[in-house]
Amino acid sequence: MTNNLVKQSGFTIIELMIVMIVMSLFAAPFAYQHIMKFEEDRIEIAVAEINDLFQSAQNYAAEQDSEWPSEADNCASAITTLNAENYLQGFSLRTPFGTNLSTSCTTGDGKRFMVSIDAVSAGNAEVLNSYLPSSTVSGNLVTVSVPMPAAIPALDHLLPRDGSRPMTGDLDMGGNRLLEVENIEFPDMDTTSAEAIYFAGIVGNNELVQKNQCPDGLTPTPIVVPVGYSDNGTANPVGAVYAWAENVNANQWRARLRLNVQRNGNWVAMQPSSTHGLLAVYLKCS
Repeated sequence: MTNNLVKQSGFTIIELMIVMIVMSLFAAPFAYQHIMKFEEDRIEIAVAEINDLFQSAQNYAAEQDSEWPSEADNCASAITTLNAENYLQGFSLRTPFGTNLSTSCTTGDGKRFMVSIDAVSAGNAEVLNSYLPSSTVSGNLVTVSVPMPAAIPALDHLLPRDGSRPMTGDLDMGGNRLLEVENIEFPDMDTTSAEAIYFAGIVGNNELVQKNQCPDGLTPTPIVVPVGYSDNGTANPVGAVYAWAENVNANQWRARLRLNVQRNGNWVAMQPSSTHGLLAVYLKCS
């Protein structure tokens, strides 16, 4: 009887260890890049969340008479207040680093809103600090602040044109005017302190103008402006022109027009007919 011996071959433990060491040498750079990308993503998300929080706090202050959210407790509950008032949507105290951020504020001159975040490591803190202005670093802790806004660029958000938000502050127009505006109502306005110019109409010379065209409580003063005139249709040169309103009674004025016209080389004062002397009458109501 003959025994057939089968020779078996394979990797020894030493050979396997060598292969694993070589593979780890190739994998190390990829692992490092993955870790660095993960840290960069966490920092970018943290910066975006802090900026969102700052924008919301400034919007709140602009609409709340320059008061930070939760100013009564030095803004410690600012995020809760902003979430409750819909200035933030689903914002969490938990940061991308797995830590909680905290808020605070100053309430004297130069009011500022502050956010503090634990970046887990001093390296992360330094990188985060480089992305954020007005920030300081102490170990792992980064503290960032923004000032009370003098103005908010997003005016369409604060005072949208569809009327969905009421205007609660004073409108300082710096001496400017509103033009071509329709349907403005002042239900609570004391009209005795108002002043405006109203167009009363166009009348002919010597015709009557009604006084009672001002809002209640305002006193009218007539302003008469010539808008069309001639020497009763004759093409004579016209010199000086005078227009005024004469008091007739408690309810009416009479609009008057006088012209100096040249006839045959001489200047003559005359009053044209109502057809050939037209006057625009305005009322200053004050």
